[in-house]
Amino acid sequence: MGSTTVLRRSTGRYQESTNAVGFQRLSCDFPGTPLADRESDFLCEEDFVTSDLYSEPMKLPCLAAFLVCLATAIAAQTPPEAAREYTTAHRTELVQAFSELLSIPNVAADPPDLKRNADVLLEKLRKRGIDSRLLSLPGAPSVVFGQIDVPGAQHTIVFYAHYDGQPVTPSEWDGGSPFTPVVREVNGEQRIYARSAGDDKAAIFAQLTALDALKAAGIPLQSNLRFVWEGEEEAGSPHLEQILNANRGLVHGDVWLVCDGPVDQSGQQTVVFGARGDAHLEITVYGPHHGLHSATTETGRRTQR
Repeated sequence: MGSTTVLRRSTGRYQESTNAVGFQRLSCDFPGTPLADRESDFLCEEDFVTSDLYSEPMKLPCLAAFLVCLATAIAAQTPPEAAREYTTAHRTELVQAFSELLSIPNVAADPPDLKRNADVLLEKLRKRGIDSRLLSLPGAPSVVFGQIDVPGAQHTIVFYAHYDGQPVTPSEWDGGSPFTPVVREVNGEQRIYARSAGDDKAAIFAQLTALDALKAAGIPLQSNLRFVWEGEEEAGSPHLEQILNANRGLVHGDVWLVCDGPVDQSGQQTVVFGARGDAHLEITVYGPHHGLHSATTETGRRTQR
């Protein structure tokens, strides 16, 4: 399994908090996978047909636990059982649907393709009867937003993920086509290889599948849900704060689950406290305005070797 970052909202600030909900995305950090093999993102196709929710690493039912764990336990069928039954029965169509999502290029620097991804995800939410819309700013990829309000619910949980991906050079990709999903067997498991199969479309697809599994089993939710799927995470999220501030009433929640984290090498479920980020700084370096010999400083003196 992977990691979920948990943020709790309190008096206008996001604070660290524990939560038993675990998992987030799949990445190439699979137990036993050599570092050299981690250039490709992947999702285990076997995820769709596992008989043990917790013993096998990186299974789709574990991904589906994002939403499944929110459902009431007072039901003829438990949420984990519903997830296993649904993914087993719909294995073929789930693999096909996920492959179709992965086939849409999503490089963060390509606005037209990012819009295609956003439109497809918006339609997937609406197809499930979810109140959804695009939160947009001029010149920025849209945030795909969806909300489910549950009568009588006391809490609201927000699921964050991103649909954009890292740049990729096709000639350096095994097979030469990063947006053509390929199923391969590795160490006895079948995996789907494609750009963003792990980071971070897996989390989005899992959330959608979990909703379908709960509905099919007739298991109601206990909390209000919000979905915030960003389109420029790989570019540093330069507009995310502005979009969220402009839509505070929509994106507010008691807890944010940031569904974008690495898989522990042990394959164990992990919960990360707080959110990782980037520290940016600028360094100004002064030097000669023309080329110099490598043994000469800008003062013209030869250096000692």
